[in-house]
Amino acid sequence: NIKYAFHTRDSLYIITNYFTGGNLRHCIQTHYPSTHFPEQQAKFIISNILLCLEYLRSNGIVHRDIKPENLLFDNNGYLHLGDFGIARVIPYINDNDTSGTPCYMAPEAYLNKKHSKYFQVDYFSLGVICYELIFGRRPFHNLNANEIKQLLLTKNLHVNVDDLPRNGVYDNKEVLCDFINRLLTRKCIERMGFTRI
Repeated sequence: NIKYAFHTRDSLYIITNYFTGGNLRHCIQTHYPSTHFPEQQAKFIISNILLCLEYLRSNGIVHRDIKPENLLFDNNGYLHLGDFGIARVIPYINDNDTSGTPCYMAPEAYLNKKHSKYFQVDYFSLGVICYELIFGRRPFHNLNANEIKQLLLTKNLHVNVDDLPRNGVYDNKEVLCDFINRLLTRKCIERMGFTRI
């Protein structure tokens, strides 16, 4: 919520709620810098993000920049979504514009295709975050934006049970892999979360 706003000649300042728990990126870097999250904690984080996405969808909003830096923990440990700078209200005319964070952008956003109408770009970003929580790294790590784009446009990410971390204990490995794979599907109409309006 915006509490106060003011501007100078060069900048606009917006004062919002303060989230004492920091963001998910900070949590990843400080608590799990080289490993994966425990399953129960990962499930809790993913369910919080899903609730955010469902709320946005019910209000006709596509965020278009879901990433750990924009997910903020309150003092009770629940996640909130921030930074709506490139979000769009559906429908809108210029929905073939491309912006976002390369590691979390869906293939159709890279291609300047109409990608906001069906909310699927946000669910692809959720898939990247799921992957990151389980594997301790993003699917396309140590690559520049051009290399990421080429891989996204030519390669379908696919996680197998054998790919899961050896030291991880998971209730149902097949379901976990299927969930990540359905979110990271390259074809948007086949992606989990796809909805026609």
